Amino acid sequence: MNTAISVFRRLNEEFVSEFPAFDDHGEIIHYLSEGYCDPNSHDKHSQDFTTYTGSGFKISSQIFFCDHTYELLRWFYMGAELPFYQADQRAELILTGDEDVLLKCLSLFGLIASQSQGNVCQDQLIKGLHHLKTNNPDENIYTWVVFAVQLFVDTRRIVGNELEQCFQEARQIQQWMTKALEQSLFFGHATDVNDFYKLNSDSLRELKKHIDILLGDDCIEEMLREVFGDRADRYSWGPFFLFRNHPMLLGLITQFFLARLHEIGIGLAGDQGSVMTSIHLYNSSQQSGKIRKSLG
Repeated sequence: MNTAISVFRRLNEEFVSEFPAFDDHGEIIHYLSEGYCDPNSHDKHSQDFTTYTGSGFKISSQIFFCDHTYELLRWFYMGAELPFYQADQRAELILTGDEDVLLKCLSLFGLIASQSQGNVCQDQLIKGLHHLKTNNPDENIYTWVVFAVQLFVDTRRIVGNELEQCFQEARQIQQWMTKALEQSLFFGHATDVNDFYKLNSDSLRELKKHIDILLGDDCIEEMLREVFGDRADRYSWGPFFLFRNHPMLLGLITQFFLARLHEIGIGLAGDQGSVMTSIHLYNSSQQSGKIRKSLG
């Protein structure tokens, strides 16, 4: 998902550099729905040329070009410096379940973007929404950001009931990473193998702290309370609401920490010589006939 957004962003930015009049997605929608016509037809409204027709199905232009997503971004996300959905708005607006979740997540995306300058483990969706709110005097809504938000909506629909499993698996990985670091630190202090832990114990503790903050605790809830104080309860939609609904962000954070643990493991193994020792032991056992050569 993140890669798809990055590719589409590059294509969109190249397109806009050639055709700057289409720097807002609404201009593209307007052109396709009003300005385009079949050169062989005298009546440009005789057919809907922006309808996508597949094998036994049709997708209207409103769906195909994400009209509704664009309008929600224009109305809600660009409507305030830090837009935040409130519980009583759903009744007033008669929103669907998907729309309700989208507006809540857009609120939290905006909050995270404002607190992190849009840089959260290279999450392209959050980065895109940050671009909409900064250095954008004309308040253009870029096509690639509309695509990113639509991809978020569609991903939730496709993943469906597995969203909770994504969250639970990430929590299990978090618990494993925390335990692995704890055991590694305990081993380092209980033995006198080498100087690795003397040099790196603080880094391991700091990594464990960050893992516990971002994956063990509800860091978004904490951010809400820091920004809104006593009003935070108005915008609280249950524990780990964003992580339960945005598996891409959850996966990017988990992958970031797994990569750090991998780097530590390589450094630890190289420093202690455990990998090289195992290789020599394995080779010696194979050469002496203690294990079958086929196992190599």
